This record gives sequence, structure tokens and C-alpha cells, in this order.
Amino acid sequence: MPPVPDVAAFRVPPSQNGLAVPEMLLQQQDAHGDGYAVHVWPNGDDPDGEASYARLTALGIDGYMSSEPNRLHRFLCASDIPRPNGADRCPNQDSGAGQALGPASSPRKCKKGKRVKRGRCVAKKKRQGSRKHR
Repeated sequence: MPPVPDVAAFRVPPSQNGLAVPEMLLQQQDAHGDGYAVHVWPNGDDPDGEASYARLTALGIDGYMSSEPNRLHRFLCASDIPRPNGADRCPNQDSGAGQALGPASSPRKCKKGKRVKRGRCVAKKKRQGSRKHR
């Protein structure tokens, strides 16, 4: 029996007490056929990692709440898995494998009057000694 109409997605762990929850929802209960998305969050039984990502993406989950988003992003790029809208996830890379992510991977540009500090745009400091005294 499908859940109440207000439910749009199931948010489940990859396994619970030895039960493979996403497999049960997608293969036995046909959650997608009933119009529901399946989102997975890692837990101690099946932690974040490439093996888990590979198993769950092959299964056809709709979302993954990663505690290591950069690691997940690298996996998705290396696996050529597109964004949900079909767009290329990593258009400037041949492969995500071995690529650094974050501020070091591409120079960040800031608006006028700001500078990059630790990967973020911050206001430039005003020089105190440059004013003429009257």
C-alpha cells in the first residue's frame, strides 16, 4: 500500500538491521513505479565510499546525502554520471579521478574591492598610511 499522498521521497539508510532498505523499496516495493524518489543517507553499517556509491547508483537511487560531498562528486565525475537534469556534471574535466576540488582547482575571481582569502571573497583592507594629513 502506498504511503500518504504528501510523501514525495523516502529518506533511508543503506541498510538497517541487516535489511538492504533501498533494494527493498526499489526492487520489491517498486517505489519509482508508485511515483516516489529514494534518497539514501550513510550510516555506520554502510559508510560513505566508492563501493557504496557504485552499488546505490547502479540500483537507481535518486539522491544521496553524503557526509563527504567532494568524494561523492569525484566518484560521480569519474563514473560519468550526469546531473539529474541530464547536464554534464564535470564539463571541464576528462575524468574526475585524481582531480583536486575546491579553491585550488581553479582560480576564483572576486568582485571589485574584494580579494580571495582561503577560497572565499573578502573585502580588501583599506590602507591607513596613504592619507595626507592636514
